Amino acid sequence: MAALNEALVLGPGEGQDTARDGRMTFKARADQTGDAFAMIELAVPSDIPGPPLHVHHGCDETFYVLEGTLTLRLGERTIAVPAGAFVLVPRGVAHTFANRGPGVARFLGTISPGRYIGYVEEINALLATTPAGTRPDMARAAEIGRRYATEFLGPPLGR
Repeated sequence: MAALNEALVLGPGEGQDTARDGRMTFKARADQTGDAFAMIELAVPSDIPGPPLHVHHGCDETFYVLEGTLTLRLGERTIAVPAGAFVLVPRGVAHTFANRGPGVARFLGTISPGRYIGYVEEINALLATTPAGTRPDMARAAEIGRRYATEFLGPPLGR
């Protein structure tokens, strides 16, 4: 754990790669920010449907799009979020995201408080053990969600 009075500096491409395919990289973890937030960089290919519609009851999330266009569903509305745009999703707002564009969409996401990044880690581990072309064990996903005050409400956006 880095002391909170030390600066954290990461160069391009640096951070903890959390997915076998290099699409998700932790830039800052809860233990490095005093649990204030965690930050991840995600590269989302257009063939990934995104997570199911869900709501976090105990954390806020942000999205800052770096490249491409991300599609977000926020409550009842669906919006296109181009590179350079920022979205804050407060706790309690149902949301999901997908890349409906032709190339990769890259974004920085924060989760606050930072300990909720454990949810991302555990869901990522579940997905890593799911055979290609099959759905993950949704009962297990729901159990992970309960531990992190996250509720699944509906399907992913898809294309």
